[in-house]
Amino acid sequence: MMFFNKLQEKIVSCKTHLCIGIDPLVPPESPLLKNGMGVSEIVEKTVDILIKQAGKHNIPVVKFQSAYFEALGTDGFAILHRAIAKARSAHILTILDAKRGDIASTMQAYGRFAFDFMNADCLTINPYMGIDTIEPLLPWLKEDRGVYVVWVTSNKSAESLQFLPTGGQHFFQNVQSVFEAFAKSH
Repeated sequence: MMFFNKLQEKIVSCKTHLCIGIDPLVPPESPLLKNGMGVSEIVEKTVDILIKQAGKHNIPVVKFQSAYFEALGTDGFAILHRAIAKARSAHILTILDAKRGDIASTMQAYGRFAFDFMNADCLTINPYMGIDTIEPLLPWLKEDRGVYVVWVTSNKSAESLQFLPTGGQHFFQNVQSVFEAFAKSH
């Protein structure tokens, strides 16, 4: 079943559109650090609690912000891998929020990491490097994985680019049109 069909079914069965964003940033002044816990331990325990609560409250999807896990190095990758597995075993859909966007060969490697290694259900991508950012992901998309294409971001300074008028539309609308046409043809 395609990812967005699974997502729709999950939203209906859970009776909510809620997605829990997990962005595990441990501030240096955290009292937990002063009690002898390490950052990786704090992150793992916090993520475990959030996933358990998501399952308990029938939340359909969790979104893991990859950068915070990546910042922890190999510990972070291991924590992220275990967290995605725990969420999936609790029947919670997973989004790896990595906003990847690069040339085709690199995107294929990102796909292998997100879908084959991490086993995420969905990956966020940045479309501004063209169709090469999505085309290499088609084998996974034709199975049961998904991508969220970031058309517009909340970054304040991004407005100067995203909302730039081009050809009677905003720049992001032109990019969106290209990707929608691609999706229809595949």
